[in-house]
Amino acid sequence: MEKTLIKAIKTICCSLTGVLTISGTPQQVYAENASLPYWKDIQTVSVNREAPRSAFMTYADKTQALTGKYENSPYYELLNGTWKFYYTDSYLNLPADITSPEVSTEGWHDIKVPGNWEVQGFGTAIYTNHGYEFQPRNPQPPLLPEKNPVGVYRRDITVPSEWKDRDIYLHIAGAKSGCYVYLNGKEVGYNEDSKNPAEYLINDYLKEGNNVLTLKIFRWSTGSYLECQDF
Repeated sequence: MEKTLIKAIKTICCSLTGVLTISGTPQQVYAENASLPYWKDIQTVSVNREAPRSAFMTYADKTQALTGKYENSPYYELLNGTWKFYYTDSYLNLPADITSPEVSTEGWHDIKVPGNWEVQGFGTAIYTNHGYEFQPRNPQPPLLPEKNPVGVYRRDITVPSEWKDRDIYLHIAGAKSGCYVYLNGKEVGYNEDSKNPAEYLINDYLKEGNNVLTLKIFRWSTGSYLECQDF
């Protein structure tokens, strides 16, 4: 089967950039304690994420390839731009159905991708190098504050008809700190490697016509203990 790439999303700190893309074999690291959500479970680094790979793009012909520009490939779609955005200072306040495509985004905000959500008016920017944002002194890994901010990003995507019978990958170029991915309300996967890219094979979650892509991003996760706080 041919492979296709949509470049769809990068989030910096509490932010986001976009691409759908091509990749290799699936990597799944599951939680030993199923009662914990992924972002709280120190054993879960990613779920259903593709194995890391070197960066490359497929093209339809040699002329396109020689340009070296991904956007010249007919198998690449950049998802940067304006997304709908729902923010809460604590995950405890998230509506239970927030990732359902049936939920109206009326009342949601607009947010630019890529971008940091604090500099766009959501939450509190914390500038620190030493110590953790959520626990400046005496941290107790893997514990995290219950008041953990969450941003939910949503936009519609349509897969080109010429991509039929090709492998289609969603490429998230960087999301801090714990990022859940949903397509049409179904959970695709999770990753908390922060600024490292994460890719997901999404063919099984797509349908003809319009698709609803949703990212639910926790500001802090157990992976935050491995992050440099000021990057």
